[in-house]
Amino acid sequence: MPTPEDKELGEFESHFSDCYLSAIPRLLDASGCYLAFLCMVSAVDALAGLVAPKRGAGERFESFVGEFFPSELRNRGRDLWAMRNLMVHALNPGPFALTAGQPQAHLTPFGSATGLNAENFFDALKQAASEYFLRVRTDEALRKSFEYRVRSKDGGAPETFTVHEY
Repeated sequence: MPTPEDKELGEFESHFSDCYLSAIPRLLDASGCYLAFLCMVSAVDALAGLVAPKRGAGERFESFVGEFFPSELRNRGRDLWAMRNLMVHALNPGPFALTAGQPQAHLTPFGSATGLNAENFFDALKQAASEYFLRVRTDEALRKSFEYRVRSKDGGAPETFTVHEY
């Protein structure tokens, strides 16, 4: 019989999937690419907060990338954090040249930047999220961090709301 904690985890995973994994594909083209990347780094932020809620945001973001992302991105956590901050605060992807629909450009040099293709990065995010949600079910330390985060006032569980479109 599922525990209340199992229910809480299932609800969070469902909410995460609805908010991020189901919605991001609508942005995976040249016109939505920038917003897709913003959503993807926001998703990483959300998951990283579950893993290490007592660490600083940048530290937990980098740690999450290093632990859960595919091997080709694991050592890029610091660059991805820099990209996230620059995109949010200065409309600048920093160390990356963002692309959509160009898998051949993914993680290749582009002048002083590195190509980051939206679809490839989305696949990496899905893989990392899947790995996290699989491991949190059996790893006691991850489960305790999850429970701490979703119950804290500055983190918390997702709120459910309905958007009415006209």
